[in-house]
Amino acid sequence: MDREVSAPIAADTSSTSAPPPLRRLLRRYIPRLILALVTGVAALKMADIAAGRFAGTRARHLLRLAPGASLRHKSNEFDYAFRTNKLGFRGPDVPFEKSAGTFRMVVLGDSFVAGYGLGEEHLLTTLLQERIEAANRSDRADANPPARVEVVNAGRVGTSTIRELDLYETLGRRFAPDLVILAYYLGNDLAEVMQEQTDRELANWHPDGWPRRLAYASFPSLYLELAMLRRSRRQLREFTVRGETEIVEDLRQEAHARGRDADRAIERFRSLPSQIRRDVASGMLSEQRIIDSCIEPDRLVRALDPDDADFERAWTRTQAHLDLLKEAVTRDGARLVLVAIPAPFQVDRRSLEFHKQLEYEVRESWLETPPRAALALADWAQAADVPLVDLTERLRDTEWPAYFIEDEHFTPEGSAEAAAAIGDFLLSQRLCP
Repeated sequence: MDREVSAPIAADTSSTSAPPPLRRLLRRYIPRLILALVTGVAALKMADIAAGRFAGTRARHLLRLAPGASLRHKSNEFDYAFRTNKLGFRGPDVPFEKSAGTFRMVVLGDSFVAGYGLGEEHLLTTLLQERIEAANRSDRADANPPARVEVVNAGRVGTSTIRELDLYETLGRRFAPDLVILAYYLGNDLAEVMQEQTDRELANWHPDGWPRRLAYASFPSLYLELAMLRRSRRQLREFTVRGETEIVEDLRQEAHARGRDADRAIERFRSLPSQIRRDVASGMLSEQRIIDSCIEPDRLVRALDPDDADFERAWTRTQAHLDLLKEAVTRDGARLVLVAIPAPFQVDRRSLEFHKQLEYEVRESWLETPPRAALALADWAQAADVPLVDLTERLRDTEWPAYFIEDEHFTPEGSAEAAAAIGDFLLSQRLCP
């Protein structure tokens, strides 16, 4: 008789049914990580919204002003403190509200108005106000005080007609000006108008590369805040000592940003005279001057005497924004005046020769005849019935240098002569009291 076979004893699976340690850790911490990630993204988004709404990120990024800045600029030609007021302009703080009986001017422009290379006492706007006040005092034959005149500096370093319209509409008009002066720099405004974006172009703008696009799409205000911080750090390095490797890297990045041949730009830099390269490395010569000359040696020609294709593109943008500025100023009940500031290589041969050393393309004719940009500006002013002050001949006839040769901006004497010419014109044409 066969022995009964008992059923096998079930194996103990209690130890194998439990999840392994890694799985337990994942089950425990993945929900926490997801929660932390969601919380972090939500916090970033709230910070992004707050920055956009309360810090005015987009407007600040558009206007590129630095309120309350105080930087020391020292080069081979100047040593001064570049200070800005609470709005980011040079000069004293001026309240938006205008006192009764005050005639107020707002002066728009680039670094010539902002006074790059000049201390507070030599600013174009400061000297213009002093010139008009002095003329008014000398012309008074009675005991009544002359009308109060205020000249507000609304200049920004590195701007063009496109952003100058934004500066006026955002800040300039809030000063309730009676007269608005636009200082147009012939040396680069026609070239720079191609580097700045119109309102329509800005609406469709996004950074290059999908990681940056994703970051900008998700957190646009924080992205722009970081961009402003990077720009500020770069500006702080403008007059600091740095190695040639760092300069070459800046050159490479800027060439890529402008869609130019980076290797060719670096080759031009290394072919510059050794003294110029040493001055840039020591902070005695602005790096931006070298970046522009090495990347775009045709830049001066495109600003002053562009060919038909370049002129059509640049002047169309310029004219459109000049028209818009005049409309805005007229709508506000003020009068627009245009000032043409010549480039230094239009009035001083030494400047022309120095720009040749920087490997810019230059033309001898600029020292004698008006370039295409100046003629176009004069034609627009005449057609638009906007008074024009061309400073070219006045600055050619000075006994002392009106411009720093290396830096390209006004000397104190040049700023004073420009202010005198503008003031004399306004008084003679009865455009101010």
